[in-house]
Order: sequence, then structure tokens, then C-alpha cells
Amino acid sequence: MMGRIAGFVLRMLPVMAAAVPLVAAARLAGAYRLKNHGLTTTLRHEAGLWAFLLFLVGLAAVTILPPGGQFIPPSWSRVNLRPLVVLADSLAAMRAGDGMYFVINVLGNILMFLPLGFFPCLLWGEGKNGLLRGAGAALLASLCVEFCQLFQPRAADVDDLWLNALGGALGYGVYQAIRRLRPGWADGWRVRPSGE
Repeated sequence: MMGRIAGFVLRMLPVMAAAVPLVAAARLAGAYRLKNHGLTTTLRHEAGLWAFLLFLVGLAAVTILPPGGQFIPPSWSRVNLRPLVVLADSLAAMRAGDGMYFVINVLGNILMFLPLGFFPCLLWGEGKNGLLRGAGAALLASLCVEFCQLFQPRAADVDDLWLNALGGALGYGVYQAIRRLRPGWADGWRVRPSGE
């Protein structure tokens, strides 16, 4: 189990490291834009934004970029449109003594998209319908991933869509839980008017 998780991390890290100069340039431009609007960033906001942006790059590295750079023509044989197959497959795998299938295909799909519901609320506020926005952001990102996987030697699966959306919703729930336990905590993660 740890070997497969380490494999994902090892695929993410080099791409994340390569993205550091691009994120730095984007953040310099972002700070300049904030200044023009009478706003200033905070150290926590920048740390959270860097973490979120680099995570998104890493997520793209393991989901959108094909292993070995190999693109292939799409095929319906690699597409699952029947919902809940992942749960039936997980149950069958657990009965056979393989709990790893559930960890990677169910928990992994949920946890990898949890930041899409958490970080936007933390960094920019939840606004109206925060739960819907968190789940929707994860769902849209998941649709993009599944479309890109049509052109890879991987499967596109409808179960990934709802599991990823659930991850976004849970990310929003984590944000709400922290906010309730520590009122005012999120304020330090957001930009503020200059001079405050």
C-alpha cells in the first residue's frame, strides 16, 4: 500500500518543483494586482495559496499527464458509465483479502479532491452555497480529468466523478469544522485592505 502511495507522491513532486518559478511569477503578478485594488496579502494567505497551487499541479501530474507521456486513441472499452461499480469491486477485493483496492480507488479519489472544497473557502471565503461550490469545483475538475484520461492508457469512470465531488464536499466540511472550533481563524488566511 505504501509503495503505491509513494509512487503517486514521487510522480507529483518533480512536476510541483518544476512549477515553482511559474507560481512565483503568478504570485508576483497577483500581489501587484492586489496592490492596485487597495489590498495586501498575508504570509498565511501566500502559504495557503502556494500549497493549493502546487497541489493542483501535482494532481494534474498524476491524473491528466499520461504515464510515460503515452497518449492513445479513446476507446469505449475503457469507460465505465455504470455507477457504484467501484463499491462492488471494493467489496469483492476485500473478500479476496485485498483492502488496497478500496484505499486507492475509493478513499484515494475522495481525499485527492478534498483540497478543492477546503482551500477556496479558506483563502477567499465561502460565499453563498459553499458546500455546492466545493462539490461543484471538485466535480468540474474531475470531469476534466476523466476527459483527459480518455486519451491515456487508463480508464474513465463515472464513480470517480461522484467520489471526487464527495471529496470536495468533505473539504468544505473540514473547513466549516475548523471555523466552528476556532472562530476567526480563517481571517488570517485572506487578503486584507492595505494599511490594516
